[in-house]
Order: sequence, then structure tokens, then C-alpha cells
Amino acid sequence: MSQPPSQPGPRRRRASVTAADLAQRAVHRRAVKAAIWGMPAVNYELMYQEVVGKLGGRCNQIVYWSRLLDWKNQTLTPNPDVIYLMPFFDTKDAGPIVLEIPPADEGVLNGSVMNYWQAAQGLGKVVFHEVSSSLTGR
Repeated sequence: MSQPPSQPGPRRRRASVTAADLAQRAVHRRAVKAAIWGMPAVNYELMYQEVVGKLGGRCNQIVYWSRLLDWKNQTLTPNPDVIYLMPFFDTKDAGPIVLEIPPADEGVLNGSVMNYWQAAQGLGKVVFHEVSSSLTGR
């Protein structure tokens, strides 16, 4: 069985890699990681600046899109089949915040609570006040 051309065979010599080459590769990898890890923070900041600048909003308010997003929305990675809402909570001065979510009636509510870096946050004690009859059979 022959080896793929990218792997050195018995008669091929390995390409010499210098310390400068390795340093350049390390810088490139770090730049790619910075772009990937920075995207959530950039997206949040862009949305916050739009809310504050164009809508006159402020911290501890929620922005709700009443219909699906289109090409005009400048979210970095939008899903075209999702109705979005985005809270801008700052608990530094306000303290704990209660997030009350109404029943979905015949629809479905799906979401998560994340921080600035889009890391899921613990919700503490979650209380469900109403159980759907379709789930209980009653």
C-alpha cells in the first residue's frame, strides 16, 4: 500500500523547518484562535452599541426582533429561522435579575442564558409554574 504524497516515504527527505517557521505558525494559530474566541464579544458589543445609539436603550433592557432576520441585520452569525431576543443585563449595580418567561402556548420556547463570551451560565433554582397538558396527558 502506498503512502499519501504528503507523508515522507523512505526515499523522501523531510522538509527542514526553522525556528522562524515554527514561530510564524504559532502566531498564525494564535491569531485564528483570537478571531474565533473574540467573535461572541464583538457580536454582543455591536448589538449593544446599536441598541444604545439608534434605539436609545440602556443596560438591563431586552431587545426583541418581532420577525425572522434577513440580510439587513448585521448579526455576525445569524440563524435565518430563529426569532431573537437579546438581553443586556449588568448585575454590577442592579444585583440579581429575575427572568420571567411566559408560557409558549402551542409553540416552543428554546434558549439559553449566556455571558458576554457566550458561555452558558448556571440559572440557580429554576421553578416551572405550569406544566403543559400535552406533556402530562391531563
